[in-house]
Amino acid sequence: MAESNPQITPDFVMVRTLEGIQDLRDQIWPGEPKKNARPPFVFYLQTDDSEDAALDQLTGLQHAGYQLHVVAGDYRRLPILGGKIKAAVNSLAGRAWPRADSAVCDLAIVDNAVADTDSDGIFFEDVIIQQVSPDLFDNDVCLFRRVYQLDIDYQTEGSDSV
Repeated sequence: MAESNPQITPDFVMVRTLEGIQDLRDQIWPGEPKKNARPPFVFYLQTDDSEDAALDQLTGLQHAGYQLHVVAGDYRRLPILGGKIKAAVNSLAGRAWPRADSAVCDLAIVDNAVADTDSDGIFFEDVIIQQVSPDLFDNDVCLFRRVYQLDIDYQTEGSDSV
């Protein structure tokens, strides 16, 4: 049964954004890739899900961390695909998304401020992506892999800081 008021999540936005890269359409999975997946593809692991605190209370600013494993069939494609991924996720900073079943975003963005607290939308304050491993070659599957750490600071409508 579908949830009557679904809330947008950082990984939902991240996956939709990465699927905008032509080579990655339907090629992104949580946890691990599909068995016998054909490159290029991405799989991701969530490494952090927390809310910042200030002295005696939570601030409403939330943090999500992901480890993105970018996999390509040949080494020349790996840095090209990595560049497209970095550009795509960097474009997320300062943007807002409405609830998944809403056609209108009730978030008002003025100088990176968020207003209106009723649509279960999400606002990405900041996004940082960094390569955290050397490029790897997996002998077992003959594929190349590059690992990125993606950190997203965001607010959801109705949070204390909004």
